[in-house]
Amino acid sequence: MGSALSAEEETLLDRALHAARDTRFLVVEPGARHDAARVFAAAFGDGTAVIVADDRTDGAAGRT
Repeated sequence: MGSALSAEEETLLDRALHAARDTRFLVVEPGARHDAARVFAAAFGDGTAVIVADDRTDGAAGRT
């Protein structure tokens, strides 16, 4: 997780990720989308990715 979060927020997110069944990583920091391929590869190796986003997220993140 990035330094954009307070210590309390990081603690809460760590607890949530520990309890989650499907979510393995959460990255919250400026430019995180540019590191998505590395994070995905670390979690899943050579697996296939499917990106699911609504219109707002797609518009904000772009298609780069």
